[in-house]
Amino acid sequence: ALFPSPGLTTYSIGMPMCTGALFALPAACTPDPAEQALWVFQAVVSVLADYVYIGGPSPAHGVDRVLASFNFLRLAFLLSQQAPELFALGLVPAALFVYAQRMKDLDRPEDWQLAHGLWHASGAAVACAATYSIS
Repeated sequence: ALFPSPGLTTYSIGMPMCTGALFALPAACTPDPAEQALWVFQAVVSVLADYVYIGGPSPAHGVDRVLASFNFLRLAFLLSQQAPELFALGLVPAALFVYAQRMKDLDRPEDWQLAHGLWHASGAAVACAATYSIS
């Protein structure tokens, strides 16, 4: 399995996993300080889990998974209530998440890196649209 892998380090995966930093962008799309703090925290934890500590155990992995799941479900709910025209956009990062998990299960790290990076980029873009629309 791809994780944990003693041979997989921040140097072997390179910058693609720093795409988690894109989750700080929704903070610029809302005037709400709590919402801003939530997205900056998501970005920090994502980079810690997917870049800094990718080769081994860290609480960042669990925190990242729980927070990302919370944010996805929270935005899906808010969009369904306040901006239903944007709700379907969430299918893009969701599909990339499923594909990335499949690549992880198949132990295809290069394909996982690409799908995971695209998942981050599309998720951050949807989160920007959502936070802007609902604020």
